Amino acid sequence: MAAGTKVHGHLMHPYEDWDLTFGELKEMLTDIAEGNLRGVSEKFDGINIVFTYDVVRGLRFARSATDIKNGGGTADELIKRWATHSNPLIAKSIKEAYAALSIGLRNLSPQHLNVTFLGGSLWHTAEIVYADNPNVIHYKHNCIVFHDRPQFHLNADSSVKDCSEDYASQIASLKLTMCASSMDAWAPPPWVILDTEANRPVMQPIQNPGVLQNSLNIIESLQGSCGLDDSARLGDFYQKTMEIFTANKLLRPNIQKLVASRLLGYPGCPGLPRIKSAVTPEAYLQIKALVAGREQLLDFISNSIETAVYDVGVEAMRSMKSCLVLKDDNAERINKQLRHNVSQLRAGIGPHKLMRQVWKLQRAPATAPAIEGVVFRYAGKSYKLTGNFAPINQLLGAFRYNR
Repeated sequence: MAAGTKVHGHLMHPYEDWDLTFGELKEMLTDIAEGNLRGVSEKFDGINIVFTYDVVRGLRFARSATDIKNGGGTADELIKRWATHSNPLIAKSIKEAYAALSIGLRNLSPQHLNVTFLGGSLWHTAEIVYADNPNVIHYKHNCIVFHDRPQFHLNADSSVKDCSEDYASQIASLKLTMCASSMDAWAPPPWVILDTEANRPVMQPIQNPGVLQNSLNIIESLQGSCGLDDSARLGDFYQKTMEIFTANKLLRPNIQKLVASRLLGYPGCPGLPRIKSAVTPEAYLQIKALVAGREQLLDFISNSIETAVYDVGVEAMRSMKSCLVLKDDNAERINKQLRHNVSQLRAGIGPHKLMRQVWKLQRAPATAPAIEGVVFRYAGKSYKLTGNFAPINQLLGAFRYNR
């Protein structure tokens, strides 16, 4: 694992997994639409951390593989990274969560702690949900959510390994013990350790099956346009589409593939100097312009697949509600903020690129989310499904943090 890797991990939307086949994607969307996903857990709108504990140094938090190699840190050491952030509640939430979790862990026996954390070399993943620092979803409790995965082990050679398959029993035992502990043991204000097993959301069949059929039609149309069958990967589609963009640049077929891989950012892809030596000056200027706008180009070619997943996700989330929402007062508040922010965008105030998120919300009757989304395992990988939360989060956050 690379030293700077964020060990709490980036959960992929299905369309972000370029190794996913078209057959798997269509099967996945069908299972989502029919309510057939199992082992689903709620995705929270919180701060992800990894943590370990040893009897000498106590509780340690980390955010990256480098943090783990350096032994992690206390809350005070970690929150220095947010010293200049416009929201002081981020640092406050980390500090309070650290204090609460420290007290809870000190109630466990040394033997239990050693088995759970292997003397400080085994790191578990958690999420800090702070009710006083609401974002899109307003929660009712300050909460620490223990996630089943990923888990990381610091090896003797200082390498950091994802060992989620090897130590599932440790985090299960910790959740069981901590969730059963008395709240009297916790530092004020009261914090809750969420029992994710007891609070798993249940997926229901979507109410409008036409949405699934439309998404499947979009995907099959893309396959047909590139001559790809169900065994082809999403990455194959992106590669072929990029080659189409370079087809009229006076390039030989083998050079088209090189340029396409550069635009897609594959590991080991050729740099511009290598490409320049293989093409005409006229072609190079066109390729250089494409590379400069590669992020927008990637957004463009992935838009249809993203839309197919998004539409099914919106429908699947309509009937779901967070287990930490006290009352369903999110809709009125979110819609009011959205109307204001969208009117600002249309008046030319704020980043125009966010109009894409407005377009997403206009595809179907907009429903303010009562849940951020869900996390699920499929064919050995973890994915997230967020519905309307993603565009709403961007539209609200851009004005809140001036990004």
